[in-house]
Order: sequence, then C-alpha cells, then structure tokens
Amino acid sequence: MIRLRIIFIIVEFDNVSFDLCAILCGIPQGSILGPLLFILYISGISNSPKLLKFILFAEDTNIFYSCCKLNNLGTSLNNELGKVSQWLIASRLAINIKKTIKICCLQSQAKKNW
Repeated sequence: MIRLRIIFIIVEFDNVSFDLCAILCGIPQGSILGPLLFILYISGISNSPKLLKFILFAEDTNIFYSCCKLNNLGTSLNNELGKVSQWLIASRLAINIKKTIKICCLQSQAKKNW
C-alpha cells in the first residue's frame, strides 16, 4: 500500500517569512526511489562521447579514457570531455569540482621478461 504524505514548509529569507506552502511532489529523502530515478536521469551521459567509458553508481560517475599515443591524449580527452560538458549543461547538471580527481596510468614501453 502506498501512503501519500503531504509536507508543509515555511520559507524564511532575510528575516522575512513567507506563507505556509505544501510540497506536493518530490521524492522523500532516504527513499530507494531517489537513486534509481537519478540513475535513469543520468544514464544518457554515456551516450554522448564515444571514446569514454562510464561507470555509474547512484550519484557517483567514473569516466575512463585510454589511448595508445600520449601526444594525442590531451586533445582527444578535452574533445570528449567537451561533449560531456555539453550534455551536463543540456541536462541542467554540474560537476562538483571539489570531489573530482584524475588519475593517469602509463604503461612502460619496455617489455619485461618474467
């Protein structure tokens, strides 16, 4: 059985209180529905650039890129991230730069004999 809850709030800004207002839509915090709907909303991000690989989990997104030529890395990666940026703008989303890191892994050119 689904139980409908109506939540009422009073907004106060700069010491001015506004009228009581009912929130008639939204997803309750802590609901399993929130992460599921977010995944459905953001799942289109992986369709924008073709050279990037994505792993999506709840509100976390991991983006992977690999190339064979180091001199092409900056240009092609910036082009692909530009496509991601366009998708984010169109979807009204933003990247939290404070939670963003990059990790660069290089494979040695010398082959090792084991």
